Amino acid sequence: MGQMDRRHRFGGGPPPALPLWLLLALHGPWCVAAQCPATILSFTVGMQTTPVSVPALAEGRSYRRDCSWVSPGYDGFVEVLCVGSRLSGSTDRCVAKGCVAKQEVDVQVGNDTMQVSITGALGHGAVTSAPCSRLVAGYEGHIWLQCSLGALRADGSSCHPPPRGERSFWRLVHEDFLPGTWRIFEASFYATAKCTDKLQGFPATSSQDDALTSAKAFAFDGDAATSWAARCEGGCLPGVAWLGLLLPQGAADVRCVELYQSRVACCSSRNVRLETWDGAEWQTISTWDTTQIAPSAGYTQRLVVPNSCDRGFPEGIGVTHDCVGRPISGLQKGDICHASCEEGYFGSRTQFRCGSDGTMEGRTPTCYDTKAMFLGSYLGSTVIALLVFAHQYRFWLMRRHHKMRLADDPDLVLPVMVGRWHEKNGMGLWESILAAEHEEEEKTIDEYVDAGDSERSPYASYEASKHKTKKKGKGDPSPRKAVKEGSPRGASPRGKGVSPRGKDASPRGGGSSPRSPKGKDVGSPRSPRSPKGRKKKKNEMGVKGNLKHDLDNLRKNQVTEKGFNEEFLGDSMESKHELKESRGLKGTGRVFLDGLCSPCEDADICMATMCCPLCRIADTWHTIGDPGWMGYWTILFTYVLMPCMWPCLNFYGRQRIRRYFKIPPEPHRDLCIHCCCCCCCTPFGLCQEARVVDAPVYFARMKQHLGFLKDEGLRA
Repeated sequence: MGQMDRRHRFGGGPPPALPLWLLLALHGPWCVAAQCPATILSFTVGMQTTPVSVPALAEGRSYRRDCSWVSPGYDGFVEVLCVGSRLSGSTDRCVAKGCVAKQEVDVQVGNDTMQVSITGALGHGAVTSAPCSRLVAGYEGHIWLQCSLGALRADGSSCHPPPRGERSFWRLVHEDFLPGTWRIFEASFYATAKCTDKLQGFPATSSQDDALTSAKAFAFDGDAATSWAARCEGGCLPGVAWLGLLLPQGAADVRCVELYQSRVACCSSRNVRLETWDGAEWQTISTWDTTQIAPSAGYTQRLVVPNSCDRGFPEGIGVTHDCVGRPISGLQKGDICHASCEEGYFGSRTQFRCGSDGTMEGRTPTCYDTKAMFLGSYLGSTVIALLVFAHQYRFWLMRRHHKMRLADDPDLVLPVMVGRWHEKNGMGLWESILAAEHEEEEKTIDEYVDAGDSERSPYASYEASKHKTKKKGKGDPSPRKAVKEGSPRGASPRGKGVSPRGKDASPRGGGSSPRSPKGKDVGSPRSPRSPKGRKKKKNEMGVKGNLKHDLDNLRKNQVTEKGFNEEFLGDSMESKHELKESRGLKGTGRVFLDGLCSPCEDADICMATMCCPLCRIADTWHTIGDPGWMGYWTILFTYVLMPCMWPCLNFYGRQRIRRYFKIPPEPHRDLCIHCCCCCCCTPFGLCQEARVVDAPVYFARMKQHLGFLKDEGLRA
């Protein structure tokens, strides 16, 4: 600041500023108003540039002109301003016109031209749509309405009749972005792979650029000079533009497409896709790379649709696959699918390929049903276990005891066993046999008594016993007791009298009693107190029961010459009761009627029926032996192979028993037991049948053992 002050002071700088009022005073008389000369200015409004003639303007003055004069469709004004002898223009106040509500426009739908209107105001460039059904009932698609500078444009190219089901509407879609539009000169759809048998229909498009120069009909008119172009603002996005054909005749297959599209890069799609309507949505049939397909005639390219595989699919039990493909197109040449096993099955996973002839190529997997295998193994193990159990049953209960068949020896069935079940009127078979033997014994004694004083008669033994008893002061014994006293040991099997191993057990009044080969006492073959020359007689009765228990009792109480041992011929109800208990024949109490409701009267048969009913049934049929081919294994396998026939087989088997033993027929009762109430009554019936069939066999076996023991005692 100091330097500046010094410069001004000493004339080193510019002179100090003059007062403003002095400058104005000096300039005032010489001032002249500035002007802008007339000229022509160019103004651009929207997409249009228009020259405007501007007159001369004074400084600060402006000139205005309507925007519609510059570019139609715009509202506002263009303003020119003169500033500093220069003109400056502005178009900021120019605004594109919009479309007012209820504004109408003509549109072509099919072959008819109709009018459509908008419901509300629409700004410039705005787009709206209206359903085609508003103009034509039943039509599908939309009418596109666009406002451009106050003018309404309508595009009804996408309106078309409804498709007639699947494969009645086919279309071509571009898959690439197109900077301009998609232009197609010609398109044809054919029903054969050689592009013959051209299909005719109703053209339909996504849109069209201009109804006059780019209509959809131009793509199907056969004239390569005309074309269809899609209306795409700012370029066509992939999949937006499409051109199609609606088939009025209904479903048809397109096997070839001829396409002639623009060769300009901005308007030609490299990848083209063929789609068809499946009734609910669009399905892709095939996609082609047009750069890999050479034109066949001119610029027309033949796009052949690959075959869809419709045969040779993997089939089999438990086999599932994904080879069906899309609902209409299915799988085509080269497509791969897989076949595997359903849930509940197991197996390998295989691959299939669609061949060029429409046949799937591959190997069908073998699927194994896990449930069936488990069931088969379960049944197999059950059958094996049944066979093992049946074999054990046959060995231990039949072959080991040499079980006889009734048909081989008809004499096994005693008269008392005919015409009845094992139980009858509350009395068991063995009790009936005891009663019969008792009557026979009484009859025999009466015969001997009537014969007089024969030394060979039991009556003589009775008199001798009576005389001897009187000497000892004992009571008069009965003839039956006299017979019993003729036993080798003079004692009953219940332990009454002298023990078999007591001092009085020797045959001649001294020494030890003879023994069997096993060391057991078998007694003397002739009692010292028995009458001389007493007639020997085999016991005709055996007792069914536990064989080991019977054998032990029989060894202790063997039958002698007369055979009227108290073990077998009890002379009172008390002895009969003891007899039943000693032989294991003690039942559950009272025997009901014919024994049907008393299955446990024989514990062995009851247990066998509970553990293996089939084995017990086969045993019963085998024991009858008539006819001979109905053996144990035959009947067992018959029951195993035909479980649904069990009621009928059981009913038939019961009828055979009735016929063989001449039991009065009661078919209604048998039907109720084995058919109507088979779940609860059949086990009872099987036990009843087994007891009546086994009775003759056990009786014969007891006779054999009694004879064996008697012979063994005589030899001793």
